[in-house]
Amino acid sequence: MATSGPSSDRRPRSSARPPPRTRRPPIPASWKRDISFLHPGYKEPFNVLFKLPQIDQVPAPAAAAADPSPAPTHYSQRYGVHHATALAACQIVANNAFNGFLSHDPEGKQPVGGSTTILRMKKYYFVVPDSTAAADGSNDRKEPYAIVPRFEDWPFPHGRIPRLWQSTPSTQGHGMDRCRGGTSVLPTCAVSGADWTADKCHIIPEDQESWYHKNGMANYRSTGGLGIDDPANMCILRTDIHAAFDASIFAVVPKPGGFGYFAVQALQFRDPWTRFIAEFHEKPFYSTAKNEYLFARFAAAVFMLIGDFVTNVEVSRRVARRVECVDEGPATSFETKIEWMTGRELSNVYAKGRSEGEKPRKRARGDGDDPQEDEEEEVRTRKRHRNSI
Repeated sequence: MATSGPSSDRRPRSSARPPPRTRRPPIPASWKRDISFLHPGYKEPFNVLFKLPQIDQVPAPAAAAADPSPAPTHYSQRYGVHHATALAACQIVANNAFNGFLSHDPEGKQPVGGSTTILRMKKYYFVVPDSTAAADGSNDRKEPYAIVPRFEDWPFPHGRIPRLWQSTPSTQGHGMDRCRGGTSVLPTCAVSGADWTADKCHIIPEDQESWYHKNGMANYRSTGGLGIDDPANMCILRTDIHAAFDASIFAVVPKPGGFGYFAVQALQFRDPWTRFIAEFHEKPFYSTAKNEYLFARFAAAVFMLIGDFVTNVEVSRRVARRVECVDEGPATSFETKIEWMTGRELSNVYAKGRSEGEKPRKRARGDGDDPQEDEEEEVRTRKRHRNSI
């Protein structure tokens, strides 16, 4: 009787292998470079307000016409930063200086024109007319325009947000699966369209509820009684996109040209988010969020970029801070106080933040009659600032 060998029960091995991973296209080298936006009232190298990655693509037919300047000064002929986005960021930081403009020179004699221009130079100055002292001290009658040191000090400009932010319609389609003709009942991500691992996300962050109320942002709500949780201040984001949004890796901005729409705008290009940015930068943002809330969130993200400018301990800055006026009666009002602060003071207050109870307050009318008491209170306040970090 024949017996089978030990190998007769073995099945032939399959030569099939899983398909290779799709090779991702290389990230353009210019994306790893930044364009600097400078304050003309301070000397180099202490005049850099913030930087933005050179990531917005120049349309091919317009490449030669957009922001013309000598080729050797360009980082790239294909990528830059949208003029309207950079300008709005500068105006916000400069205490809503919507009359300010970008210029190639600190005096403002070579302004950059056109809201659809793609900026491609290494640096630009943000100039505010009649308020900028020359860094070399040639004009002693003017002082550097004040900057707002953090989002909590920024007053929302009701009725004054840039025209592009007012006129661009929100991109509808949020809430149903726009990729399947609206047949899904699951909420979908405003960026990716995914209906899995989707989170509810606040446009104005939930931890800024105090700012929301102090600035009267409830005026833009779509329903009553929900406050910061109003649907007009909410969107749906996939979990990883939500994380990038909260880390201020991107904001949502209007894109000029054509019919206009809101889209993802990368504000930082750094690990571990580089591939994320490559996939989602300039993707449309589908939501019913109010434009005013999107503008406020853009501002919050921009203020995350100016930390180095604000907290350099070696440089004094002229700043605009929101102070509380405690007057007689139940109402509490706020006003902006322009003042000089030393670098050490700014670092103590803003390097790591401070508690809600330590926000600046202005004395009620009738207080402050005793100069010695005022001086002692100022010393106590500075000590609290030092102890809070």
